Amino acid sequence: MPGEKVDTPNVRKVLHRMRQRWAEHTPSNPFSLSEEVDNGVTVGEFCVDFLMHNRTQRYTKRETKLRQKQISSVMAERASEVLQKEQEEKEVIPVRMSLRPRKHQKTSPR
Repeated sequence: MPGEKVDTPNVRKVLHRMRQRWAEHTPSNPFSLSEEVDNGVTVGEFCVDFLMHNRTQRYTKRETKLRQKQISSVMAERASEVLQKEQEEKEVIPVRMSLRPRKHQKTSPR
């Protein structure tokens, strides 16, 4: 078990055995970390592996979420830059054009 990937049902089975042994312990029958709980695995080894696995899993998830947030913020920033550039390119200065001559303008004879 140390260093191995263990399936959930087996972990639950070992935890159940440990709870039972804890419930049965007495001063004359102490609970020992060197006691074997599963095929050559002691209580102490199981506990260390269990804690390390859960801690690693928790921090991996945390790091993944942080990376996703960073990626999302970078993508949002880039998208806003692209939109801003597109708006600047599309910005047209309105020009008032008319085919009719203005009243105050003199027209030249043709």
